[in-house]
Amino acid sequence: MEVADLIPSEHLIEQASRVVYDNALRTPILPLPGTGIRMKMEALQPTGSFKIRGATAAFHSFTEEKPLATVSAGNMGKAVAYLAERAGRRCIVYAPEHAPEAKISPIRQAGAEVQLVSYQELWALATSGESPDPGVDFIHPFLNPHVIAGNATIGGELSGDLDVVLVPWGGGGLAIGVAAGLKANGSSARVYAVEVTTGAPLTAAFAAGRPVEVPYQPSFVDGIGSVAVVDASWQAARELLDGVVTVSPQEAARAVRRVAESCHVIVEGAAGCAVAAGEDPRFAGARVVAVASGGNLDLSVLGRILGGELL
Repeated sequence: MEVADLIPSEHLIEQASRVVYDNALRTPILPLPGTGIRMKMEALQPTGSFKIRGATAAFHSFTEEKPLATVSAGNMGKAVAYLAERAGRRCIVYAPEHAPEAKISPIRQAGAEVQLVSYQELWALATSGESPDPGVDFIHPFLNPHVIAGNATIGGELSGDLDVVLVPWGGGGLAIGVAAGLKANGSSARVYAVEVTTGAPLTAAFAAGRPVEVPYQPSFVDGIGSVAVVDASWQAARELLDGVVTVSPQEAARAVRRVAESCHVIVEGAAGCAVAAGEDPRFAGARVVAVASGGNLDLSVLGRILGGELL
């Protein structure tokens, strides 16, 4: 896939904006008390994450009523299963065989068939952007311009009184979409991707000037972090983003606890990374919005964070 095919046009973003609110909410922007950080609360979406936006936009791009499918360890699977259930369609979610049951169980509860595959198979699906089955409507989580156009509606909802937007980087679909949406909205805000230090391939790509493989260590921040950046996502990142910030799992955990205690909202690790990145000295005095991408955090993990175990 070429970068020109991945970055959604203003027309595609406008198309997405006409359909995403069939299922998605215009989420609020909440201040984090004691800081200058504001949070775009995608954790409050019906499926608990921003993924419902892109999934809805992609769903409306299909012309036939085939079964729906996606590749996901959690949030996109939940979003696509939600859409399939509402539309009365079969749903298949390809998930990693090591995925925690806390992530897989809600997908099954929504009526989806979960097919567990090896990490190598999952990576092949994630990087090819192609469906493993021609008999399904495949919604790729980040190599689909309709998905990214749906994510771009977040940028369209952000007001002009901001300087910096911090967005978690997993496959890149959210950060690329938010940046494209802000650009289409005429915003001059700087957009930074946020990665976790235990798997930061975009940081390495910016340093090397090209995608390179990096070590990956699992942590409670399971919505972002990987071994490499897909080339099309890297090219789009170079074109649209102003840089990247890395955050440790401990910093993310402290941010999750702070949001829970101060705002009474549960956010997951990736969202915690975006919030924690707002404390980076380079953003001192800036009007910062962190995209709190999701709230699907296992309650046992939340308990350990609130108890101080993961800090």
